[in-house]
Amino acid sequence: MFKFSLSSISNGQLPHCIFKCTTLVELSLTWCTISAKPGVVCLPKLKTLKLVSIYYEDYETLTNLVSGCLAIENLVVVDDSEVCDIFCISSSTLKSLVLRFSVTHYGLDHDHKLMLDIPAVQYLWIDGTISCFISVEKLSSLVVAHVRLSGGFHSSQDIDPEDEQYNPEVEEVNISRWREIFQLVEKLSNAKSLTFRIRASMKLWNPTFSFATVRFHNLTKLKLEADWHILTEFLKSAHKLESLTVKKVEGQLKCWREPKDLPVCLLSSLKYVCICGFAGGEHELNMVRYILRHAKILKTIKIDSASPDNDYKLNMLQRISYFPRGSKNCGLTFV
Repeated sequence: MFKFSLSSISNGQLPHCIFKCTTLVELSLTWCTISAKPGVVCLPKLKTLKLVSIYYEDYETLTNLVSGCLAIENLVVVDDSEVCDIFCISSSTLKSLVLRFSVTHYGLDHDHKLMLDIPAVQYLWIDGTISCFISVEKLSSLVVAHVRLSGGFHSSQDIDPEDEQYNPEVEEVNISRWREIFQLVEKLSNAKSLTFRIRASMKLWNPTFSFATVRFHNLTKLKLEADWHILTEFLKSAHKLESLTVKKVEGQLKCWREPKDLPVCLLSSLKYVCICGFAGGEHELNMVRYILRHAKILKTIKIDSASPDNDYKLNMLQRISYFPRGSKNCGLTFV
């Protein structure tokens, strides 16, 4: 058994003999050209495959490569090429999958198509743009998920319909993208730990696709970097949530709305809350006030201020200290 790592800045063609090595357990390739036809790859003992900045001959190359790794458990794909926009990954043995697409290289509106059939995956990381089309089969074994999506939406609400720049198809595109995001979130519902970042204004939110209709039966840990309208949705959906970290999305954090019904997690499970990038806006204070009032077994709430001003921090700490608390054992930290 052995490991093999190759980096070629000349983007050279990888010899096919590498794909016939029966003792290889770990393969790491960077800046290589890969061609893999059906039946060419036979890596029966390969457990870990890492592909960084690969030039794929066609979109079937990655599919054929993975299908020839009969025991693969860990796959990392970091892509910044413009050659392959379609990634189809199917494996019954894969346990960990990391997919990263360069937003800097592609731009926020570059379209990828991800088609994943990975029922045994326990750890999933997807980092790309909202304009990705992501089709995922059932993730029944999922434990930890990280999803980071940026850009991809357009708004025509400030453009007069008579203006020549007005595009009536824009809202159709936005609806389609929200639908895809919603369907992806549905497939993450078995996760115990979820990190979810979406850089999109709630001005473009389509209420048809409510995350509150998804039931996260196992979710105990949530890290959320999004407009806080989405936070409300997740609180409704995660009845077992114990740990919550929320981070401010610049310029968009203005949509905190109190849930109509008190989330179950506030009554029975939420113990730790961390708020990052706190700026002291009324919408932020209202959210803190709501959680402190209703979280019955909360142990700690930590507020990480965006301001370096110590006097400001002291003033905020004093103000929040007077908020009513549903948990007598709740400690407050302001840094």
